[in-house]
Amino acid sequence: MLKHLIKAYWYVTGYIRKHGWKFLLAIVAGGVIFSIIVPRLMRRFSHRRSYYIGVVGEYNLDSLPLVVRQQLSRSLVMSDSDGSFVPDLADKMSIEKIDNSFRRYRFTLPEGIYWQDGKPLEATDINYRTKDANVTYDGLEIVYELPEVFASFPQMLTAPLLRFERVKKWGMMDEIKVYGLSDVHLTSYKYLDDSHYALSQVVLDDVRSRERFVYRFYYTQAQAIDAFKLGEVDYLFDVTNVEEIKNWEMTEVTERLVPDQYLAVFFNTSDPLMTRNMRQALSYAVEKERPGYQRAVGPISEDSWAYFAEAKKYDKNIASGVERLLDEMPGEPIELSLITTSSFYDVASRIKEDWEELGEAAVEACQEDKEIKEKSACEYLRIKVQIQIQTIPDTNNFQTMLVGQQVALDPDQYSLWHSDLATNFTHYKNTRVDNLLEKGRQTVDTQERLTLYQEFQQALLEDPPAIFLWYMKSSDLARK
Repeated sequence: MLKHLIKAYWYVTGYIRKHGWKFLLAIVAGGVIFSIIVPRLMRRFSHRRSYYIGVVGEYNLDSLPLVVRQQLSRSLVMSDSDGSFVPDLADKMSIEKIDNSFRRYRFTLPEGIYWQDGKPLEATDINYRTKDANVTYDGLEIVYELPEVFASFPQMLTAPLLRFERVKKWGMMDEIKVYGLSDVHLTSYKYLDDSHYALSQVVLDDVRSRERFVYRFYYTQAQAIDAFKLGEVDYLFDVTNVEEIKNWEMTEVTERLVPDQYLAVFFNTSDPLMTRNMRQALSYAVEKERPGYQRAVGPISEDSWAYFAEAKKYDKNIASGVERLLDEMPGEPIELSLITTSSFYDVASRIKEDWEELGEAAVEACQEDKEIKEKSACEYLRIKVQIQIQTIPDTNNFQTMLVGQQVALDPDQYSLWHSDLATNFTHYKNTRVDNLLEKGRQTVDTQERLTLYQEFQQALLEDPPAIFLWYMKSSDLARK
């Protein structure tokens, strides 16, 4: 026995003398692997809850959807419940006079705020695209100086901030890294194709809760619903046409009204047929009450501090519509084209019936009107409506268009209705409305703005560029 122990001892000591450095290295490597690397790998690959979410729309890194940006970061200011703007990232906010008018906005950032890569937030990182504003930085202070008073300017500073950096991936190709100011990080993204423009997916990881959010983007709502059916996503937010799947046993549907989005029929006011009388007549013809929906009387939400309850409502009244048509007899048959999407086809069909009902009533009234001598012209009042379904309605080429419209938190609607702007897709021209919109954005006092925007709503609805129907309903789908 002793002989065998002595022999083993000489074998071990001989091996250590010859390969001792390998033995020591193995011990050290094992310690590193099991004390540092293995625990990190276990944390990295440990179970995390993942959410697969479908979003409708075309997005890139510069135009990520708001729900994603809000998870990733914070904004300089935010909107309060009463519609006013209050600091978010900013520690202090003030509006100052220049030449006796409020045109300077000053913001001070607190110390100790860091981007997700550890870089301290600096004033120069506040990179909002503020057209015409002169921006200056001084330490943690940002000053925006405007060429004229713009009361809704703070709304431009409510988008969550992101920082982009181009880095080398594996020492070769460039990759864009996206950093925010929260505990949720954008860890990966994929493009639809080699153009590297439109995204197909982004992945967000919450470093605290260890939850993962996988957002997948779909061009149309129909594609998103198909993806939900196929199990590509387990959640869909803000979809409007869920009739075919809302009764599935494994689907939970949460429905809600969206007060900042309304459904309306927009008129192309540059069309010779779309006179003020014609627009009013068509407005009176349409039924605007719908069970389960809240009526939208005008372009400003009922939840807004600037809403005007006394504006003209155009409740359905065929007699009033006929009166408007007879006031301005058409010189040719009334043929209308109504563009919409498949989601609103049922609503468009009812509007078609309402307008054709108006035409029939107008023809009958014309035949009975003794003051109208040329009875053959009465047939011109008969309304024919053609519905056209488009995946994305062409706002550059339409006569009437049934679509949803989102409105901003602030009542300023200069970009949608002012005569001089290309974004005014209805080509609406009304000098009184232009004047009120100009004054509204150049007035800081809330009470004065209230008066101006209520007058704006009254003027707009007397000369309607659209038939305002109801606030949109939106549904969120979740797989049980």
